[in-house]
Amino acid sequence: MDVQKACETILQPGAPIALRLQGSLLYGLSRVYSQQCHYVLTDAEKVQAHMRAFYNAIGGSGNALDPQAGKSRYALRLAFFMTSISD
Repeated sequence: MDVQKACETILQPGAPIALRLQGSLLYGLSRVYSQQCHYVLTDAEKVQAHMRAFYNAIGGSGNALDPQAGKSRYALRLAFFMTSISD
């Protein structure tokens, strides 16, 4: 679902609609967007878990990962990914 286009359609409809209806539609749209973000986060966490499992399966225990490495980078990448989804 194109959230940005849906917002524009709700805020500037072809025919006038009640403000209460607009508010309800925007609230529902925010719930849809929240669920989309949850799906992306869940998928990213699954990929990370699979990558860690694969790394450990090929003998990664001798090459231990730093658990703090890249913490802030992931948040920035996820934020960039989320903005590119809404475009």
